[in-house]
Amino acid sequence: MGILLEQNSSDSALPLLSLNHVSYLCKSVEESSKFYQEVLGFVLIRRPSSLKFEGAWLFNYGIGIHLL
Repeated sequence: MGILLEQNSSDSALPLLSLNHVSYLCKSVEESSKFYQEVLGFVLIRRPSSLKFEGAWLFNYGIGIHLL
């Protein structure tokens, strides 16, 4: 899977100051969570109990990762 992005000039760049959180669809939430924790140093945090589907929430470096 891949997305081809055109190179844009800096005039059209999105002026991001920070990134709050991102969500990723994973083949295996368990394996992906293990990678983010053991390799990248993210910490597993509690998900709302109202979510009735498989997933994991992790946090570090000021970024939240939602694995689905």
